[in-house]
Amino acid sequence: MKKEEVIRALTEIRIFKELNKKELEEIVERADVKTYPPRAVIFKKEGRATSFFIVLEGEIKIFRDRKNGQRQLIAILERGEIIGERVLFSNFLHTNTAITSSEGPTVLLEVAKEDFYKLNKIQVNTKTLGAKLSNIIIESLIDRLFHADNKIVTLKEVGQAVGEETSLRMIARKVLCSILEVIPSKKALLAIFNPYTKRIEVQAYFGYDDKISKVSFSAKEGLFGEAAKQKKAITDKDLMGVEFKKQGFETKRFILVPIIMGGKFLGVIFLGDKSKGREFSSNNKVLIRIIADILGPAIEWAVMRRTGKSEEALKRKYVEF
Repeated sequence: MKKEEVIRALTEIRIFKELNKKELEEIVERADVKTYPPRAVIFKKEGRATSFFIVLEGEIKIFRDRKNGQRQLIAILERGEIIGERVLFSNFLHTNTAITSSEGPTVLLEVAKEDFYKLNKIQVNTKTLGAKLSNIIIESLIDRLFHADNKIVTLKEVGQAVGEETSLRMIARKVLCSILEVIPSKKALLAIFNPYTKRIEVQAYFGYDDKISKVSFSAKEGLFGEAAKQKKAITDKDLMGVEFKKQGFETKRFILVPIIMGGKFLGVIFLGDKSKGREFSSNNKVLIRIIADILGPAIEWAVMRRTGKSEEALKRKYVEF
């Protein structure tokens, strides 16, 4: 990206609205614009932090490296978000691994720690440019901590619901309520795949008529069919221009996350029309994906128990006959 394009991109980012063009030019002058290919490593766990980054285009996925060698996705940073800002307040080693999205290039504005300190020498009215940028970074951190706090509370509530309840419908209702507390939406569904009928059955819902609880959906067509086939989270953006059969629950904006366990499709979590007309974010997607992972074993167990009861009932009828 050219310098002018970088400045234009920064002016379109909400947290930089308070900075004028001259101030943005000073920042860009002391930063490096870097374009990364898909799946490129920005930094690794335990690597020394020397810079912070502002996402100009694309996405960065943050992974926690587990002891078993697997990686758990914990956040996705989009355009306008800042990563690695802790470097300004302390010397530290990265605690997670950052990798660019698999879809298209990612453009980052990299500001080295020593270059940031040079901004403190540039006076802007009663503040230095470094101080103004620090305020922006702190605002970004507070916003992220707020969302992290909500995420922790939600995951705790989901864990409690899965551990305390035995009824699949009751688990589904409690989980859906917990999700809607942090991602307010006009409509929501939690539905389970029935291995006998090969159809998807609604266990809990919000914003729909009660008759939806008596309807089952095909697992081979429509949005639910796409979720079962792709086995990954889907938003309205992902399916823009794609034709699919309407099933009656769709909304203009949505996020649909399949519940998968051991590669097997177990069900879906659907949210439609986020409140205040906002778009569903990548981090909304991450949170629901983690919830779906927690739900997987509970659903598998409930379905197996239901299957066992059905088989017992058939055996009794056969013996009685």
